[in-house]
Amino acid sequence: VECLGDDAATIAVLAAVDHAATRRDVQVERAFLATLGSGCSLPVGAHVADGVLRAFLADPERGRHVQRSVSLPPADAVSVARDLAAAMQCELGDG
Repeated sequence: VECLGDDAATIAVLAAVDHAATRRDVQVERAFLATLGSGCSLPVGAHVADGVLRAFLADPERGRHVQRSVSLPPADAVSVARDLAAAMQCELGDG
């Protein structure tokens, strides 16, 4: 959910329903996908559960895929997700 940065009333309402752990997990998943420039046509997936990022990336033209998982540190999990995406892309020969 997004709102204007200067809308204090809406920000207060949203803060009441914010779940920090879920927000962090979604930020990590989005960072992984954004690093790959993913769109609807890219065969990629990322899911965070219990502090672990599980990721999948495929190259259908070459018939290859990579699956990896990584434990996320409490701090800087977004950087870990970006690094994993770049490494998986290189592993497929696309980076």
